[in-house]
Amino acid sequence: MFFDRIEGVGASKRRWWMWGALAMTLAASTARAQDTSQPPPAPPTGFRPRVVREGTLSLGMQGEYGTLVGTSGFGDEFNHGPALAVRVRYRFAEDQAVGISFETQRYDAKVDSVSEFAPKYLNAITTSIEYYNYFQTRKRTPQYLMIGAGLLQTRRKLNDSEIDFPGDGGVIILGAGAEYWWKRSLTFELSARYNGLIHSDENGATTLTHGVEAGLGLHFYTSK
Repeated sequence: MFFDRIEGVGASKRRWWMWGALAMTLAASTARAQDTSQPPPAPPTGFRPRVVREGTLSLGMQGEYGTLVGTSGFGDEFNHGPALAVRVRYRFAEDQAVGISFETQRYDAKVDSVSEFAPKYLNAITTSIEYYNYFQTRKRTPQYLMIGAGLLQTRRKLNDSEIDFPGDGGVIILGAGAEYWWKRSLTFELSARYNGLIHSDENGATTLTHGVEAGLGLHFYTSK
């Protein structure tokens, strides 16, 4: 009976060793699985293409600098100066838009005369309707070509601070530009434009003044 007890104790110890070895094996396997498991994928970074949906309204503002080319019309007396523009656009397709622009451009006199009746600068105010055709709309820097036409109002300031009105007319606009997406609803915009100012001279004849300008500003989109 004594030897039977010894054999029972030995069998019990062997069982405990077996269970212990099995537990250690499972723990080691779990640790290896945790070590070799892949970390969760990182969230996507970088620019995500922004597609401007149909019906999106946007508002932009640009500071500009322009010059008159040639000597026809106002180009005979004035040359260059700063401008400010506000633009509203409605996207009726992913790559097409119509817009309205309000722009005021100052052109300084070519000759700095001391006469109080000599012109100091010309202020040309234009209100135009424009059509835009966009390219590479799913890139970070989409570009566009545009054409427009509208109304022209002019004011001429003299050296004695008096203001006269040479008369109203029209404007024809051709342009190109690019927008750089900074935020999901905000872009930097760089543009270049040709302005054909149609107006009457002092003799009543219709003349065409050629002007070019470059602008840089921001454009805000109402939807993300």
